[in-house]
Amino acid sequence: MQVNKLILILCPFILLLPGCIESFNPEINEKQVNLVVDGTLTDQEGYHSVRISRSGSYNDPVFVPETGCQVEIISEGGNQVILNEYMPGLYEEWIDQPFLEINQVYKLHILTGDGTEYYSYPDTLLACAPLDTIYSEQEMKGTIGKNALVNGLQFFTDIEIPENHARSYRWTMEETWEYHAAFFIQYFFDDTLIELEEPTDSLTYCWKTQEIHNIRTLTTSEIVGNKVNRIPLHYVSNQSNRLKVKYSLLLKQYALSSRAFQYWNQLENQGSEGGGLYETQPVRIEGNVYNSSDPEERILGYFNVSAVKEKRFFTKERFPFLIYDFNCTPFLVSDYYPDGIGDLSDSEYPTYALPSAGFENVWFMADDKCFACTQGGRTTVKPDFWEY
Repeated sequence: MQVNKLILILCPFILLLPGCIESFNPEINEKQVNLVVDGTLTDQEGYHSVRISRSGSYNDPVFVPETGCQVEIISEGGNQVILNEYMPGLYEEWIDQPFLEINQVYKLHILTGDGTEYYSYPDTLLACAPLDTIYSEQEMKGTIGKNALVNGLQFFTDIEIPENHARSYRWTMEETWEYHAAFFIQYFFDDTLIELEEPTDSLTYCWKTQEIHNIRTLTTSEIVGNKVNRIPLHYVSNQSNRLKVKYSLLLKQYALSSRAFQYWNQLENQGSEGGGLYETQPVRIEGNVYNSSDPEERILGYFNVSAVKEKRFFTKERFPFLIYDFNCTPFLVSDYYPDGIGDLSDSEYPTYALPSAGFENVWFMADDKCFACTQGGRTTVKPDFWEY
């Protein structure tokens, strides 16, 4: 009798166990297609652009350009700039400095090919505080999904806001680093063995630039004082080769209105959520573009009106921690291709090789990245801003 009672008590818990390990794939109704607007007007003379598209599906997100639009930026003073369609969905035009006035109010006007009109709410081009120094500190952080700490650099900035400047800010970042291949190229197989007269370093030195997608915002409207120190920006760990030779961080600081801060801060908070079942549910983030004849239509994205400052930071210190790189330990060709290099298919050529000292027809190989630094989206063209 006691055993039967125990079974009855345990049964509900046993039935629940499979639910702890089964994946959950939500069914999403994707009938609605939204207009997506993404653009920024700054106080800097140059090309300004607006991207206009339609939202893709959740399971297959793609860029669906909205072509054939008439796009213009209008100032409160009545001046306007028309943006031409440079490529499908990208509307762009050079804007001279006289149009870009601090404390001037601007709005975006879009007329789509089907005659629908969209506007952005008027926004003020607020003055941007000076961009203070960028600095880094060695820091250990936990890795996602692993019970381990890694070494790296945490980048920071400070901000001190003068009177009559914006009280809220957003930062965007772009990183560039130099990478060196482990070996010069002298021998390679391209169906047959080819030997260069002298080893070449033409594919030895490379650079890669990429946008950092982290969102960073801050407002001083609810704190005492006008200075904030140690604002965390970006962390670079030692688990890649980004810090091995030389690393550069380009920081842009955008002044935000209260409406713009609310939008970007919500995106930042949503991006930092862990995404677990019991986390805070995502909020509906409202942009600043609306349909003039149908206020219920939901428009995604934001048209930013932001003064901007930028600064570049370099580091090539010798750090007191190991920096990991590709595994470039050579291996014998015969270990992987018993019949020699002829086992390779034409699609795998050229294959770089290293001769064995003192042994004829004994060859070593390594990953292509160890010979050709252009692997992985890098370029051998040194950026104009690169310093030594």
